Amino acid sequence: MEEVKGQALEELREKRREAQAQVADIDRQIAELGGSRTGSKAKGTRRSSSELTCPICDIKGHDGRAHRGQGKNKKAFTEKELKERSLPLG
Repeated sequence: MEEVKGQALEELREKRREAQAQVADIDRQIAELGGSRTGSKAKGTRRSSSELTCPICDIKGHDGRAHRGQGKNKKAFTEKELKERSLPLG
């Protein structure tokens, strides 16, 4: 039984080595063509928080992530909460 298990493990290891060699070859071919392994993802530009408008408060200066702590029932910040968070007032 142990011998069969050992043989099966060795076969799987050999398959893994072959697959890794194939991936390395594909990566090499992609690099030769001027690509990258991860592909050509479009890189966006980051926007600063002062450019963002919150869909909940409808105020510029932060986005909806600021409301994560409110749970499912998100509501607009009051002026006091905006001051506490050092966010611009609407």
